[in-house]
Amino acid sequence: MKERDIGSEIIEGIRSQAEYPQMELEGTVTIIGDIIEPVIPEEDWDCLQ
Repeated sequence: MKERDIGSEIIEGIRSQAEYPQMELEGTVTIIGDIIEPVIPEEDWDCLQ
């Protein structure tokens, strides 16, 4: 599988007392456009194997 630049960045979460870990991500995502195709081709999807 070839690597693609999808314009994303992973940042370390802030330690907090959030009820759920995913709540720490609030405000850390910026939507820059519509999803128009999968990141990887269908032949690489595990669920289709």
